[in-house]
Formats: sequence, C-alpha cells, structure tokens
Amino acid sequence: MCKNFLKNSIKLFVMACLFINFSYFAQSNVFDLIDKGSISEVKPFLRKINKNMKIENNGGDNSFSVGESLLNAACYKNDLKLVKAIVESLPGSSLDKFINEVGIDGETPLSCACYKDNFELVKYLIGKGAIKSINLVNIYSQSPLYWACWNNNLNMVKYLIKKSAYIDQSCLDIAEDKPELLEFLNIMKDLVGFVRREKKMTGNLKKEKNR
Repeated sequence: MCKNFLKNSIKLFVMACLFINFSYFAQSNVFDLIDKGSISEVKPFLRKINKNMKIENNGGDNSFSVGESLLNAACYKNDLKLVKAIVESLPGSSLDKFINEVGIDGETPLSCACYKDNFELVKYLIGKGAIKSINLVNIYSQSPLYWACWNNNLNMVKYLIKKSAYIDQSCLDIAEDKPELLEFLNIMKDLVGFVRREKKMTGNLKKEKNR
C-alpha cells in the first residue's frame, strides 16, 4: 500500500512539474511570437494556454518587460489583427478580466493603445469592454486620455471624453504646447463642471420639494 501511495505521489509530482514547465514554455514563447508579430504562429499557442490563469511574460527573446500581460504586449506591438486574434481566443467569461487587465507598470490594454496612438485599436478595445478602465492610471498617474493628449490626437481625445474620460491636470499640462488641444480641453472641462453643478442644483431642488 505504501509503495502504491509513493508511486502515485511521484506520478502526480511529475505531472505537476510537466504542467508548470509547459505553462512557462508556452507563455514565454507566445510573447516571443507576439514580439515578432507572427499571428499564424500565435494562434496555436493561445488554444493551448489555460485561459483562466494570469498570462504574463516570464522572459525569453522578446522586448517586453517580465511580468507584462499578454494583451498589453499585443497592444504595444500596435497590431490590431494580433489583438483581435488574442481577444477572440478568450472565452466570454474571461473577456472582461483580460480586456481591463493591469500590466507591470499599471498600464491597461487601452492605455497601451492610446500610447501607441492607434485610434482603431482604441475603438476596438472600448467596444469590447475596455471602457471600464478608461480612467485607470498607471504607476506614474498617466491615464489613456493623457497619452492621447501626449500624442496630440484631437480626434482620439474627443472620443475618449465622449466615453467619460476624466480631464485631469496632467492632461492640461501635457497640452501646454498644443494650443488647439489645450483650448478644447479647457472648454470641455468648464462644460463638464457646469453640467455637474447643474445636476447638483437640480438634485438639491428635488430634495427641497420632497420635504
């Protein structure tokens, strides 16, 4: 009985080691493939990886930081087709988690797309649920809107604000040398402030009437 127990324990240990090694191998290599932009080679790896675990870069011959998330890496490559391939491989139940996943520096897929100035990628991510991370900031307090302002992409800025992106002081600061953008941001900030004040006043009046 002891022999069987020992044999089964060893078997389970070996299987666990194989799984861990495969996971490490698969994750490391999929990041290498993403770095090369090889969509056809990435897809088979995506089918093998356990979609419910946190997929992050464990190293390899790629240019991404160790610990970077899978979707962030694809967004950094600025390749919409590659991002779509990854998103479409995810089960519906995991999509919200991965589309808003925070990477090693606090970046999200949306902030990566804004940093790379890829408007089509930004709209795709928002359409897939990234609106939940529209006001998340990285470890340097930089939001997706900040990166849109940094790139002086007025159309992207307008789109993000329309989707409820918050105009903070860092956005105004980075737009200091961009007159058209700065003017728009100040107008929108004043407008948003006015609307908020109006809503607050309306709410107070309703409370007074109900007393």
